[in-house]
Amino acid sequence: MTSELYPRHSAKIKSVDELSVIVREARQAGKKTALAIGSFNILMYHHARYLAEAAEMADMLVVLTNSDESLKAYKNRSGTYVAIPEAERMGLLASFACVDYVAAFGHLHADQAIASIHPDIMARGGDYTLETLHPPERALCERLGIEIRFTPLRHYTNTGRFVREIIEKGR
Repeated sequence: MTSELYPRHSAKIKSVDELSVIVREARQAGKKTALAIGSFNILMYHHARYLAEAAEMADMLVVLTNSDESLKAYKNRSGTYVAIPEAERMGLLASFACVDYVAAFGHLHADQAIASIHPDIMARGGDYTLETLHPPERALCERLGIEIRFTPLRHYTNTGRFVREIIEKGR
């Protein structure tokens, strides 16, 4: 699928291993990296705000999205499904000017990818607090010295609820 994307967008799509090298080289050059994480199963306005505000926190913004397999495992617990396939989600995310790089992670949680990439800042949306972060993710950031920041919660639509409402209205 990445070969079908606009070339500038496909160049932004990397593996977690590639991003660990890119972020390390950026740090050596004196640049800070912010990491944004989300399923982005249905891209909504609050996602665009989140990414734009996360990008303002550092010199470079890296975005992690769930692989299709991890999204199915994560979302199936809440009754939703993969609405946009992984390659298309990564292409959409890569199309944002504020996004420097995108990768998918293949586990239920992003802990391993965070450890590998080791950003300077982990940017989470305003729908999170330190108390609601996945505890191992929070502990990992504290242990590695990754600053945790939250974007303001200005506009938020619960995507899972949104999908369920569409399905219900269609019945």
